[in-house]
Order: sequence, then C-alpha cells, then structure tokens
Amino acid sequence: MATFAGTQFDDFIVPTTDNVTYRGGAGNDTYILTNLINSNAVIVIADTEGNNKIQLADGLSIISSVFYNDATELTLSNSAKIQILGASRFSFEIGANASAGDIALNPNATYAQFAADFGVATLPTTGSTPGSSYTIPNKIIKSIDYSAIQSAAATYDASTDSFKFIEDPTKANNVEISGFSSDDVIEVTQTPDADYLFSSEDNNAVISLNMSGVVSSITLVGVLSGDVVIDGSYESFQQAVRADAFTFA
Repeated sequence: MATFAGTQFDDFIVPTTDNVTYRGGAGNDTYILTNLINSNAVIVIADTEGNNKIQLADGLSIISSVFYNDATELTLSNSAKIQILGASRFSFEIGANASAGDIALNPNATYAQFAADFGVATLPTTGSTPGSSYTIPNKIIKSIDYSAIQSAAATYDASTDSFKFIEDPTKANNVEISGFSSDDVIEVTQTPDADYLFSSEDNNAVISLNMSGVVSSITLVGVLSGDVVIDGSYESFQQAVRADAFTFA
C-alpha cells in the first residue's frame, strides 16, 4: 500500500485515493472525509504524532461501521472503506469540514463518543462490535442579513432541514427562527466591534447587537425550557441552548 506523508506543520488532508495510507506527520493534522473518496477505495489513516482530527463532511453516507478497541472501519455508500488506526489518538467531528468553513455540532469528540454516535455504547476490549449506518445531512446555508431594519421580523423555519445561518455583524437584521435544533447553527462572519448581548424572553433565546447604529436581533423561538434564564453572557447562552449553536468563523 502506498503512503501519503504530510509535513511537520498542521496539514489539512482530504483522502481520496485507493490503496493509500495517509500519515500526516508531526503537526496537528486534520483529515477531512468527503464524497470525493473514490468508489471501492480502501483508505487507511494512521497518525501517531500531534493532536489530530477526523472530520466527516456534510453529505457523507456511511452504510456500515465496525469498531475495535482502538480502530474503526467505515464503509461508504460507494463501497469505499476507511480504516482509522490508533483511533483513540484522534478527535472526531461529524458534520465539520475545515476547508468549507463548516463546524461540527459536537466538536472534538473522543473515539468513544464517536462510537456512541454509531450505537456502540462501549468499545470492545477484544474483537469488534458492529455499529450503525450514518448519513451526515447537508446543511442549507442561508444569510439572515439585509440592508435595513424592517418593522416585522423575517421568519425562518429550521425544522425541515439542517441549516447554517450566516450572520454578518456589519449588516442589520430582525429575525425569528423557529424549529432551531441540534443540527442547526448560526455562524458570525467576522468579529464585531461591539459585544453581542444574549437574553431570554419566555422560552425564546434572543441574540442582539448594536454596532455603531447597525442593529441585529435574532430570536430563537421555543429553544428554552422550564425556568432557564440567559443572563446576557455568551457562556449562559451556550449553557442554555448549545455550546456551538452560535459560533464565530
């Protein structure tokens, strides 16, 4: 089997080719698994240096999986097989793709947590345990900005698909998003000159910004339960809603 060798730096590697072992080298490397992997390919990822990451990009369809104590084999819908050796040395991010700016819903998962996503609650000490199939949904990317404040909020229904809402802090908006759940995310395109304010109204989470008169207001309808209160801080929003629900590119 041929070997792809990375550099001593932090590499971004997109495996595609049959009969290749991918070894990133000394840096903290990111391996991005996408639909570019050739049909019927057998790909091995083995990297014992650095703090390395496996990202499974949107649209990837895994029809079967097998988990060992420290290795896994994923079979894709095009019959390609991806073998990850020394899996406990990697972190795993489902739905992430660093080359496209996509983030994971649960970043930096351990190998055990990754196995649990495939229905394997406990990794075997010997032998192997079959896991489930898994298809990573494609996120619909939608801008929620417009050039001027409108009196009535623009409404979006996120219940039907997986959404990545794009927020540009230099542009005004007034938005209500219903159906916002664990497969949805709001991504801010740049760091603003002012701080976002996070608050709660009834069972809604409200994100607001006033940057030199450019006002943004984003309401996530019905995402809070019980007596949960958001006290203004980003940290309290993360605790109340989800750590990666509102992120910065």
